[in-house]
Amino acid sequence: MFRYLILVAFLPAMVFGVEFNRCPAKPAPLDLRVHGCSVQPCELVRGQDTVFEIDFTAQSNVKALDTKVYATVNGIKLPYALDSKYSKACNHLVATACPLDESEEVTVKLSIPVLKIYPKISLNIEISLVNENEPSIVHSCFNLDTKVVD
Repeated sequence: MFRYLILVAFLPAMVFGVEFNRCPAKPAPLDLRVHGCSVQPCELVRGQDTVFEIDFTAQSNVKALDTKVYATVNGIKLPYALDSKYSKACNHLVATACPLDESEEVTVKLSIPVLKIYPKISLNIEISLVNENEPSIVHSCFNLDTKVVD
């Protein structure tokens, strides 16, 4: 009984995978965890960072990884500019570092800011991990329905 109570007490702090939408003709993550979200649409809280943990398999040997983010609002897909602190995925690998070997399974933990000035809207975000100098080599891609909230 005591073990059950401990599990229930820590359940809110645990992070579970969320179902995501696959990008057409691109490799999907092995698993995706979005802190504070267990089902779409995920809430993106203004003034806070949204943390994504993406488990993926390197599709080739990797010297450096870039994070590409797109937002689709009302059917219009636009690039979401990340500064280099956030866009260099190798800086956010968990328990490993670049370079990566082909077929290596790794986790990247991305923290993406949601600025206070963002409007409260529903949108679809797409995140891809790509080779820095060869952006046509996609290692992982997914999209997720979200909404910006206070």
